[in-house]
Amino acid sequence: MKRRDRWVAPHEDGRLLIDPPLDSLHRLCELNHQRLHAAEVFAQPLREWRQAWRRTTSDSPLVVTGHQPDWIHPGVWIKHFVACTGARRLNGRSLHVSIDTDVIKMWALVLPRYAAEASKVALEGIPYDHREGEIIWAAATIRDNELFRALPDQFSHMTSTWPFRPIFSEFWQRLTAQIGEKPSPRWLWADALDHARRSFETEWGAGNDEVSARQLWEEKARSFLSDLLRDLPRFRDIYNQAVRAYRRRHGLRSRQHPVPELVELDGMLEAPCWFVQEGRRYRGWVRKVGQRWEGRIGATDRRPIADEGCLASRIADIWGFAVYPRALLTTLMLRLFLADVFIHGIGGAKYDEVTDDI
Repeated sequence: MKRRDRWVAPHEDGRLLIDPPLDSLHRLCELNHQRLHAAEVFAQPLREWRQAWRRTTSDSPLVVTGHQPDWIHPGVWIKHFVACTGARRLNGRSLHVSIDTDVIKMWALVLPRYAAEASKVALEGIPYDHREGEIIWAAATIRDNELFRALPDQFSHMTSTWPFRPIFSEFWQRLTAQIGEKPSPRWLWADALDHARRSFETEWGAGNDEVSARQLWEEKARSFLSDLLRDLPRFRDIYNQAVRAYRRRHGLRSRQHPVPELVELDGMLEAPCWFVQEGRRYRGWVRKVGQRWEGRIGATDRRPIADEGCLASRIADIWGFAVYPRALLTTLMLRLFLADVFIHGIGGAKYDEVTDDI
């Protein structure tokens, strides 16, 4: 049986899918270390990239996982405890990356409305804020304080027939303790959610380090993203070949799965990045003409910039857009530059077959 065929969520309550087993972590970590030690990225030894990203010359194993700072459910939350357990077995440390550069999919808490007959159980959403258009987690605040404060009553009403007591009340107390009576523009929704989650993990014995993806990309990723943009014609070909190979292997016809290919537009190539301004993210295309870079972000052409220094920093300074990686590039960088072992959810692990090919 192929590993992909084994990656199915168990139906039984309390069951876990861990592949490969935790007992194989030492061998897996050693194998990854051997592969990474011999590699180069843009003519620089990968070990040097990793030392810069990890801020250490130590070879102490690092187990990494990541997820958006959303209302967390058990299927995601268990990764944090597996990461911590794995790091202890390796005498290393564990790190959770809060992917706050992703967009908030919905401003509602989705819950099952309980019924004794399983076929009648249905999901319903409780809205807790109103907002039009997408915004990334790192820029989001609560706007409708009245609707937000009504969430506990709505939650209690929907869950009154549940056959167990959820931890929502305790989570809400810890969440709102970070916010105060009324959210301010300086307060960030992602920070409060992450803080409430971490408070439970600390009590339950999971001592993961934490870092925001936005902070990580801005402090550590700009050099790599600049090199990648300069090598975009080659990278785009490799990226698209890997995406098409994945579709062929798994009989997918949709051009949106697992991700869209990077397209050409008026002689410019699409970057595998989001260009973010004031919390909004846009697709972007770039090309080098002589010693200058031309670009289009969203539907607007940008004035040319000189090809000098850190290109990602110049895009931020001159065009006014932060450059953040998209999904596949996010895990590619975390796996290459930070992790000795990276722990995925099932969906991410399947999609990262594409990253393996890249």
